[in-house]
Amino acid sequence: MQLKIIFTVINVLSIILLHIIAFIIRPEKNYLKTTKKLLLSATVAIFANILIANAISIEFANFAFCLYFAFLDWIIYYLCLFSIEYTKRDGLLKVYKPLVVFFCFIDTLLLFSNLINPKIYSVIGDIDESGLHYFYTKPYLPYFMHLILDYFIVVTGIIVLIVALYQSYDFYRMKYFLVIVTIVLIVVLNVLYMLLDLPLDFSVLFYAVAGVLVYYFAALYVPRHIINKTFGLVINYMSEGLVVFDNDRNCIFINETAKRELGISEDNTRILGEIYANATNGQENENPLSFTETYTSKGENPSHYKVHFKNICDKKNRTLSAFFILENVTEEHNALNKMKEAEEEADRANKAKSMFLANMSHEIRTPINVVLGMNEMILRESDDAQIVDYAQNIDTAGNTLLTLINDILDFTKIEAGKLEIVESDYSFKKLIDDCYLMLSPKAEGKNLIFRVKLDENIPSILYGDKKRIIQLVLNIISNAIKYTKEGSIDVDVSFEKLSDDQIKLYICVADTGIGISKENAKKLFNAFVRVDEKRNKNIEGTGLGLAISKQLTELMGGDILLESEEGKGSKFTISFVQKVVDATPISKVKEEKEQKKAEYKQLFTAPSAKILAVDDVAINLKVVKALLKNTLIMIDTVSSGPAAIEACNNNKYDVILMDHMMPGMDGIEAFKIIREGDSVNKNTPVIVLTANAISGSKEEYDKAGFDDYLSKPVKGADLEKIILKHLPKELVTLH
Repeated sequence: MQLKIIFTVINVLSIILLHIIAFIIRPEKNYLKTTKKLLLSATVAIFANILIANAISIEFANFAFCLYFAFLDWIIYYLCLFSIEYTKRDGLLKVYKPLVVFFCFIDTLLLFSNLINPKIYSVIGDIDESGLHYFYTKPYLPYFMHLILDYFIVVTGIIVLIVALYQSYDFYRMKYFLVIVTIVLIVVLNVLYMLLDLPLDFSVLFYAVAGVLVYYFAALYVPRHIINKTFGLVINYMSEGLVVFDNDRNCIFINETAKRELGISEDNTRILGEIYANATNGQENENPLSFTETYTSKGENPSHYKVHFKNICDKKNRTLSAFFILENVTEEHNALNKMKEAEEEADRANKAKSMFLANMSHEIRTPINVVLGMNEMILRESDDAQIVDYAQNIDTAGNTLLTLINDILDFTKIEAGKLEIVESDYSFKKLIDDCYLMLSPKAEGKNLIFRVKLDENIPSILYGDKKRIIQLVLNIISNAIKYTKEGSIDVDVSFEKLSDDQIKLYICVADTGIGISKENAKKLFNAFVRVDEKRNKNIEGTGLGLAISKQLTELMGGDILLESEEGKGSKFTISFVQKVVDATPISKVKEEKEQKKAEYKQLFTAPSAKILAVDDVAINLKVVKALLKNTLIMIDTVSSGPAAIEACNNNKYDVILMDHMMPGMDGIEAFKIIREGDSVNKNTPVIVLTANAISGSKEEYDKAGFDDYLSKPVKGADLEKIILKHLPKELVTLH
């Protein structure tokens, strides 16, 4: 009885073990169906074996034996099927599978026919001394046909595996070899069992063990072996060098890359041990250490490396091992150097460009300052109508030239990200009227109809950069006038309310000019681009106006859009956001009468005030004196930095006008000496009056400590305003 209990327990545990192993291993999809059927067949066969051991009648034992023998066929078949699938013998599989399934099915039917007519085997019962029943079979000739089928299937599987083993690469032979050994071992164990003639049949357990071992080797051991071997090859030939140390600082592995890069052989790895000792400095048992260093080889063409070092420690920070990873960064290093050289070259080019523009600005603005300054004096003092007409033409041409220069300088500010929006309150209606007055003579000169339509509900007082908005409007309308030979220019101004204190203005400028093709429209807003050069070669401009306009609208939260048809005209719509100061519609605000030309009158007089003007160009000094003549200010002039310092040491001034770019000692140097010395003019307001209007110049002067800044060419009104701002109030009489 005890033997039957042990046998039953072992078989039940075998079933449980098979299912646990199958659950843990989870075979690949390619073998999933086969392994599931193999598992089911093994379960039924072991269960039948339990029934045989515990049968109490010949009839019941006969049924259990039929079940057992039939499912042994299927266990062996699925083991062999797995072997064929595992070796990828698709051609053999097509022939083998239907043929063997047919014979196994016939064998199963014949075995179960033994229940009706025992022609395959007979069941013999035996009772031992304790009264327990034992059953075994006596085979007839057909039973041996059943055995032949089983061993044919087994031999087929082994042959397939041997052929695969022979034909495969060394790298993959292990996986076939282990499966062959497993199947052969089970056959040997089965033969031994028959020779021992045990009272209970344990042979099915060998097949269960075979399933477990085949599962293990095919799904776990062999893939892990392949992975380890693959990793070994990958590590050995990867692009980074790898050096591994044990706990005693011995080099236990160095891959081929590290050997090649460092020129180290197996005989001189002691060097690496010394590197490890120096790197850890005896601290490896106290703290886990990790760092990255750079290393450059010696020679004519040195290589550059990043060396990553890391200690591998346990939970108590005890060093278990350590490794170096050597990364060749020569290409990155060289590329970085080239990039730095390119950046330095670009920086030099940018500085050269800035210097050129600064010089250009200075050199051109200096004569323009003289021309416009003296011309202003002619306009002020001449009573001859013809002379005044000539002077007005000079003023128009000079301001046009100044606009071209300002476009270039504005563009450099945009490039440098230093174009600023300086906001203040302004009357939008007056702004548009001023633009109309400035541009209507140009339109009239070409016999063009020039119309402006304003939405009467636009708020009267807005907050924004009046100067930049005028620049925008003038740019767009001037372009329309330039490229229109006949017809009209229509300006339509509307707005969109964004909130109670914010609106978006839309200024639409439509012309009947030459229009723009779709191809040219794509590059219209690019800097220094003038479309259709052949047709427009006689039209003035730098090609910067629209590029600057687009940047300005974007800075003010808007955009610029174009609709055009070649030969039929263009329509530009600019938009920008403005704050509302006074929401009263412009239609309800009383219009101020505009005068085409007002007589000049000084803002103030200050006969007791004394100023110093410093400039290396004598005629610029004459311009300053002429423009300030009516203010009655006493003016001293000097033409160099040292002369300015000497004058400041000998006289007290109320304001100093200082030029910047002078030969020898420039204006900034002279200013610092005056401020830092013991001069009586140490705290006198100093206004830098310069032709340098390049991007960043104002910031440069603010940083240097100047009290104010005015760029040339200088207008009389602007000069008076800035001096009035800094003169002591008690010296001034306003007009």
